[in-house]
Amino acid sequence: MEAIRLAKNAFDKLIKVCAIISTISIVIIMLLNVVDTVFRWVEIPAYGIFEVNGLLVGINLFLGLALVQKDRKHLSVNILGKYTAKWLSFIRSFVPLTLGAVFFGWLTYICWGKLFEAIASGEVIQGLVHFPLWPLKSAFAFGILLLTIQLIIDLILEIYKWRHPAAKITDGATS
Repeated sequence: MEAIRLAKNAFDKLIKVCAIISTISIVIIMLLNVVDTVFRWVEIPAYGIFEVNGLLVGINLFLGLALVQKDRKHLSVNILGKYTAKWLSFIRSFVPLTLGAVFFGWLTYICWGKLFEAIASGEVIQGLVHFPLWPLKSAFAFGILLLTIQLIIDLILEIYKWRHPAAKITDGATS
C-alpha cells in the first residue's frame, strides 16, 4: 500500500508541474502578443509569433487537463446528487469515469502514434515560419496520457469508496 501511495504522490507532483508549465505558457502567450502589438505599431514585422502562440495554446490546454480532473474542477451540474441512493450515486460516477478512461485511453494510443509519425516525417506548421509540430503533438499525447491515468485512479478510488464506505480517502491516502 505504501508503494501505491508513493506512486500516487509522485503522479500528483507530475501533474502539478505540468499545470505550472501550462500556466507559464499563458504568460508567454501574453508577452508574445504584447511584442507583436508593439512591433506592428512601429511597423516592424515579427515573424513566427502566430505559430508559436498556436503551439503554446495547445501546450496550455492539454497539460492542465489531468489536474482539472484530479481536483474535479471541470464543469458539472449536480441538482439531485445528494438525494439519490448510494448505489445510484456510484453508477452515476462509475459509468462516466469508465467511459472516459476507455475513450481517452484509445485517444492516447492514437496520439502517441501520430506523435511518432510527426517526428519521423518532420511535420511542420504551415506559416511564415515552419515550426516543427512534434512539440504540440507531444504535449497533446502526454496530457491525454496523464488524463487517462488520472481517470483510472479516480475510478479505482470510486470503487474503493463504494466497497469501503467507512474509509476516508484524502489525496489517495486511506485511513
